[in-house]
Order: sequence, then C-alpha cells, then structure tokens
Amino acid sequence: MSGGIYIISKTNNPYYNQATIEHLYNAIPKDYVAMFIYKNYGSISIGRNLYCNKKTVHKSLNIYRRFGGGPSLQHSLGTINIDFVSSRSASSIRTQSAVISLALKLNGINCIRDKNQNITDNKGIRLVINSFDKSGIVPHHNLIINIDDEEKPNGLKPIGNDSINENTIINAIIHSFNSLYKNTNYFNIRMTDDAKIKKLAEYYASDEWLFNNDIVSPISENFAWGNIIFGLEVREGIINNAYLYSDSPYGELLSDVPEVLKGSPYLLSTMKDRIMEIPYTNKHMHVVRDLFRLFEIYMSPNKKL
Repeated sequence: MSGGIYIISKTNNPYYNQATIEHLYNAIPKDYVAMFIYKNYGSISIGRNLYCNKKTVHKSLNIYRRFGGGPSLQHSLGTINIDFVSSRSASSIRTQSAVISLALKLNGINCIRDKNQNITDNKGIRLVINSFDKSGIVPHHNLIINIDDEEKPNGLKPIGNDSINENTIINAIIHSFNSLYKNTNYFNIRMTDDAKIKKLAEYYASDEWLFNNDIVSPISENFAWGNIIFGLEVREGIINNAYLYSDSPYGELLSDVPEVLKGSPYLLSTMKDRIMEIPYTNKHMHVVRDLFRLFEIYMSPNKKL
C-alpha cells in the first residue's frame, strides 16, 4: 500500500481550498496519497458539468465549481470535507472510505458502507462520496456532522453525544489514516506554494470557470444516471459548438463530449463515431447508449425546445 501525507487547511475559503487540491495533485509523489481536510464557509458547490448561468444566480450566493461531476451540494462550517488526492495507481476508494468508517467507529458510531462505499447513519453523521477530480480519479468525501441539538433542514438528526465534536472526529480520521497507510506524515499547509495557489484560486473564483454561456436550442432529458441539458450550434451542416451539462457523476466521460463533437458533420452516424473515440470502460456503456438516444431526440423534427 502506498504512503500518505495529511494536510489540514487553515482557511474556509472554498476557492483557495480547491486550488490547494489542484496544487497537491500536481506536487505529490505518484505512489502517495494526500488526505486534505478542510471546511468551507456557507457556499454551494456544483458539479463540473452542471449548467449554471450567471443571470440566474442570486448575487448573495457563493458558488464554486468542483473538478468532477455530480449534483449541487450545500456547504457550511458544519461540514467537514475530506479529499484524497492521488494518482490512479495509488487510489483506492475502498481504503479511503475505510479511513472514514474506522474513524467513526473509534467514536462509537457503527456505520454501514454500501456498494459505492457511501456511508449513512441516523445518528448525526452522513458521508457521501459525491464527486471526482478533474481526471475522474480522486474521490471527494463530504462528511456532514450535526453536533447541534436540533434536526437539520436536510433531515440529519442530532448526533446526541456531547463527547463527539469536530475535533474528536478529525483526530480519529487522522488516526485511522495513519493506521491504513504506511509512512504517513503531517504536511504543514504553509509549506505549499502560496503564490501559485492564490493564482489558481483567482481562476476558480472567476466567471470563466464558474458560469456557462447561454445554450442555443437546448433540450433537457432525464436518464437513470442523471439529467442532461444539451445543445448544438450548427452552421452549413457542421457542428461549431456543443454544450452538455449534467448532474451525473460520470464527469470524466461527459466532459469530453462537446470537444469531440466540434467540427463534426451534423449527421447521427458521424456523431456516434465521434463519441466512440472517447476512452470508456464497460461501466460507461449504458451512458454511451443514452447519449446516442439523446442525439436522436435532439435531431428529431418533433423535439420540444
């Protein structure tokens, strides 16, 4: 098993924390796993492929866009985020999920992991592996702890244990991380390249990264794996631009769709051929089939815009 380092953020700024993840991804050794623990101030994170137009977002909302797919998520200082940053060879969702479940057991909380390694509990703890990084490799764990006396609007009940708090949970997470990974070390966040991270943070807070342009002639379709908003700009039979936004977790596949469609003749057979150029595995086949169906619906003369 690979070695590991753990880092605790000193800020609640979501853009700086996201930039730190990017920085760690490019900086750590290939055979290492970095565990980054952080909290964001009140904000809403949206998936990489989720449609978000600046015209429809209230000015008071703090929006930030994740690297990977998935739906929108509400963040507060009561939400602990744990990102495991690694290369594909060092990544193991099962081990990373075990870090969290072991930490909860150390606090006397018995949780069950489902087949997707998500953890649910009715005692004030909820962990969901809800998104992946820009290359579709690294899971992001969103750990929500309700240490208040009242039930949260999301239905999360009070944890009901005064001895469990944010510090006891984080200390247990670090302990279990050290138990499951060898050669682990604490990495002081001040040792990172602050200037480079700040520059990245500015980009992740920019309109260019956060918001999408208006879509020409869009359609919206729901599939078992998520909703899709899709549109094309076609001139003289050639696709000049393609737009695809989704709350699906298959971000690594869907993010490539607009690029491969650009320059393609507006022909169903050619568009399908372009999609087949995208690297995918058997787990993606149902998504590919639904994309073909999406194209058929879009090109139908009876489509509803």
